[in-house]
Amino acid sequence: MLKKIIINIFVFIACLFITDCFVYILNYEYNYFHNPFQYNFGQYKKQFDNIKDFFNGEDNRLPDGLQYKNKSKHSIIVFGCSFAFGQYLQPSQTLSAKLSKLLKMPVYNRAVPGGGLQQMYKQSLSEDFYKDVSSSDIVIYVMINDHYRRMFGLPFSIYDDAVYLQYKIDSRGEFVINDNKFVNFYKSLYIYRFIMSKLVYSYIKNENNAEYLTDIVLKYFVKTRDNLEKHFNRKIKFYIICYEDVLFQNLLTNKLKKNNFKVILSNELTKVDLNSERYKNQENMHPKESAWDLLTPLIAEKLSFD
Repeated sequence: MLKKIIINIFVFIACLFITDCFVYILNYEYNYFHNPFQYNFGQYKKQFDNIKDFFNGEDNRLPDGLQYKNKSKHSIIVFGCSFAFGQYLQPSQTLSAKLSKLLKMPVYNRAVPGGGLQQMYKQSLSEDFYKDVSSSDIVIYVMINDHYRRMFGLPFSIYDDAVYLQYKIDSRGEFVINDNKFVNFYKSLYIYRFIMSKLVYSYIKNENNAEYLTDIVLKYFVKTRDNLEKHFNRKIKFYIICYEDVLFQNLLTNKLKKNNFKVILSNELTKVDLNSERYKNQENMHPKESAWDLLTPLIAEKLSFD
C-alpha cells in the first residue's frame, strides 16, 4: 500500500513537471528548458535588502548627481519598475539622470525592473537602503497599470522569468514574508502562473474590487512614507507619477490627495500619447529617451522644495 502511494506521488510530480515544461514550450520559449526545481528560494528573503545585490553591483543607476551633494540641500529618491529604472536606456537617458542634471541635485534611482509597490516598501524597511541614500525631501514613484497585478506577488505572465518576492502588507499594515519552500515551489510553476495570471487579470479589472485594490495601493505608499520620514527625521513630499492611465485612476487619485500625496498624470501633463511609437519602443514596450526628454522638465516644474 505504501509503495503504491509513493509511486502515485512520484507519477503526479513527474506529470506536473512535464506539463509545466510543455505549457512553457507552447508559449514560444523554445530556447529555454524551464526547471522549477532550480529556483533559489533564498532569493525571496534576501533580495532587495540591498539594491546593489540585485544588480550584482553593476549598472544599478545609483546615484545620479553626487557632485551636487555638498551644493544642494535637496535630493530625490525615485521608485518604480523598469520604466523608472530606465531599462533598455543608457544611464544618462533615464528620468533620474535628467532630473539630476536639470535640478542640480542628487537623485537616487531605486526603481527595480519587474518590481513595483512591494519592492519600494521592502527597501524602506532595509537598513542597507539608508546606508546608500542620503536624507531626501522628495520621493517620486512612477506607476504603471501592471503594478496592481504585481501587488499579488505573481510573475508578469507565463512568458517571464522575473523572480517575485513572496511578501505583502497584511490587513494590519504589517510586513509578511512567505518563506514556505513548498508554497514558493508551486508558485514557480508556469502552469500555476498561467492560470493565476488569468484569474488575477479578471479580478483587478472588476469594478467591484476598486475600493479594496486602491486601499492596498494607498497603504503601500503611506507605510513607505512613514518609514522614510522616521529614518530621515523630516517631512517628505511624495509624488506619484501615473506614467499611463491606470485602473480606477479617479478613485485612487482622490484617496492619494486626501492623504497628502501629490499625483501627476503624465498624459494630461504632456497632452500626447506616450504609448505612441515616438515615445515608446514598440519592441520592448518601454519608454524611449524622448519620453523622458518631454516629461522631465514638466515634472520638475511640479516639484515643490521648501
